Amino acid sequence: MTDDDAWLTTFLASEAATAPRLAGYYHHNYIVPRRGRPVVVRVPIAGGPLMDLRRIPETTVLTFLAAHAFPAPRLLHTAADGRAVVHSFVAGQVLNAVYVDRLPLPDWIAPHLAAQLARLHALPPDTLAPACADLATSPDTRPFLRALLRFTEAIYQTWLPQVAPLYRALHIPAQPFAIVAAQVDQLRPHPFVLCHCDVHRKNLILHPDAPQLTMLDWEIALVADPAYDIAVHFHKMGYTPEQEAAFLHAYLAHTGAADDVGTWAGQIAIYRSLERVKSAIVDGIRYAGDVRQPGLRPAQRHDYARRYQRKLELAWRTWGIDPRDVGLTTEAISALLMTAPLSG
Repeated sequence: MTDDDAWLTTFLASEAATAPRLAGYYHHNYIVPRRGRPVVVRVPIAGGPLMDLRRIPETTVLTFLAAHAFPAPRLLHTAADGRAVVHSFVAGQVLNAVYVDRLPLPDWIAPHLAAQLARLHALPPDTLAPACADLATSPDTRPFLRALLRFTEAIYQTWLPQVAPLYRALHIPAQPFAIVAAQVDQLRPHPFVLCHCDVHRKNLILHPDAPQLTMLDWEIALVADPAYDIAVHFHKMGYTPEQEAAFLHAYLAHTGAADDVGTWAGQIAIYRSLERVKSAIVDGIRYAGDVRQPGLRPAQRHDYARRYQRKLELAWRTWGIDPRDVGLTTEAISALLMTAPLSG
């Protein structure tokens, strides 16, 4: 057993149970000292529901990024038994801690991240592509969107026996994905690239001494359509329309497609419709669990419901439903989430 294995085994056995941690949906994250510097120990959460496509091991992605000098956490160690990994610590603040939830973002962020995604999408993905070949192969974007639809509909069907009353009360249609399926043939082929697939405020570190951001949490990265990566980013980031336009212009300028803004905007909008529908389906399940956390204050429960309400409103509009006709208040949504039957 190496020194790193021994240290990590000791940490997991005797310290992790009481150490402060940051919980995601797939990992517990511990920031701990190691050899005079902080490192991040990531421990997979066993038995949690899988709500996102996962094909490429995060360790493989980080090794690839390091080989191409792309800014990201570096993989320092993997436990011999696979129970945990150790990443380098990226100094700074989580962007969501500085610009909470939907607070306006400064205008420099959109073009900065556009340049980063353009750089990421320019990396040669050939060695990673086989892990995603069951979804679709470059440049076949239509089969890729169909694979996304199959995966998300499977989640819906799995949970529907439990949460059908919740979905009905939330005005989620019986065929929620039909609106997206009808748009599949509008996609045009794009060469597939390495996509992060989850760039949002909680997965970005704002550097302490420069206007610079580093992307975290590469666990659901895919080799896929770059328009999908941008759509997920737009859906989750909370840009203004002007900032989205600035992002797209900057991204296309970096990729040599500056004259193709209209086409790209249309392709992104199709994937964005899927993300809005997926949020209503998946986050209804997640937030129904989140609002029941022990010790949660009423204000925190209200905040979860308010955030989910915003997601619902986007989905309702995608389905052609006017949110004003639904008549659900934040308090009513909170009550529905609290009483939804969950056992999974």
